[in-house]
Amino acid sequence: MKPQILIVGAGPTGMVLACVLAQNGIKVKIVDKREHTSSIPRAINIASPVLKIFDEIGIGRRILTSGLKLHELKAYWNKKPILNISYKYYKPLHPYFFHMEQSKIECYLNEQLRALGIQVQRGVSVTNVAVSSSDINVHFTKNNG
Repeated sequence: MKPQILIVGAGPTGMVLACVLAQNGIKVKIVDKREHTSSIPRAINIASPVLKIFDEIGIGRRILTSGLKLHELKAYWNKKPILNISYKYYKPLHPYFFHMEQSKIECYLNEQLRALGIQVQRGVSVTNVAVSSSDINVHFTKNNG
């Protein structure tokens, strides 16, 4: 059976979408032009609603044991405190600032995708999309040939 959904981009958003769709019985194909997951620490703070989504797709517990929980953030200017942020008045499911490098998150998501039988096709770029009344044809090229 051909995939029902094509996801172009295997960053955290694309991989989370692939997990959710696959867990709901939808056949997914995911491609990314990058050859490897990011080694650069892009995003580091993960909001409470995102941690809830990680719980729902089955990686929440692993992520929570690998990151850093901060219960309060303070900012200083010229050695003087100018900002203090906490969850004192707002109590979400995860009442803390959670930090983890994007590269680590992508590793957990890749593992979850493999467990769901999905392999990210890396080094693949979309070159053309043709839409007709009966179907959609997507053309790809492998980055190195």
